[in-house]
Amino acid sequence: MRIHDHGAFAGKECQGLGELAEIENALTEACGWHLILGNRVLIKCKKIAQLRTNRFTYPADLENQARSAVIHLDYPAFTRCFQQFMEAGLREVHSPQEIREVCIRFAYAVINTAKECGTLRDEDLLVQKILHTILNAVFWEEIMDAMLELFACIENDEKKQTSAELLVQKALSIIKECYSDGINLEETARRLHVTEQYLGTQLKKETGSSFTEIIRRYKIAHVKQLLLDTELKLNQIASMAGFSDPKYMSKVFKQEVGMLPNEYRRMNT
Repeated sequence: MRIHDHGAFAGKECQGLGELAEIENALTEACGWHLILGNRVLIKCKKIAQLRTNRFTYPADLENQARSAVIHLDYPAFTRCFQQFMEAGLREVHSPQEIREVCIRFAYAVINTAKECGTLRDEDLLVQKILHTILNAVFWEEIMDAMLELFACIENDEKKQTSAELLVQKALSIIKECYSDGINLEETARRLHVTEQYLGTQLKKETGSSFTEIIRRYKIAHVKQLLLDTELKLNQIASMAGFSDPKYMSKVFKQEVGMLPNEYRRMNT
């Protein structure tokens, strides 16, 4: 029998030194079943063989919640999110390997979000150590500690931009790329894993403009470029800049620029 912290494993006896490595590997693999059966359960080969495992699934929104917690550097929210993740993992029987692999996938969702936000320290060795801990975890407590240590690697350095500023930068990047395709506040907020109200408030706070006003400015800038650099007709320009029709485009253009598109073209070419 091998004692592993709070748990124990019962299997066959070692008949000689030749079997030692094989027995050691079997013990290590079997100890992983503490993830399913609990910390103080005697793990037996026969009992493991009788277990029927299921796929480890969890609510898709948990990853979104984790990403949001990373974006806003919200430690309590992240802790609650991962506790729900653990509860999902304990509802059914899963193989230890699948539990670890799903946890690694969840961890990478956190890592990638932090890197996108610029809030993950450049400590690759530490991150790799945390991932290694998860891959070799025997108890859920080890995985939980590793995930919280990972979150601790995500810093809010005062010299760096705040999370709100980073959020607005990402929103503006999405708007710039998709304004002509009809992107709206709801879709932009969904991509950034925040609410429409929060994103709208932060955009107004950081830029002084509403989402609609920002979209309009991008469209008008595009119209100006097409008026000066091409000989396209107004209906073609309207379509390319994301306006529903040329008359509406002309109306908005005059409101923003003080003259109609054709007048602007004549005066500047």
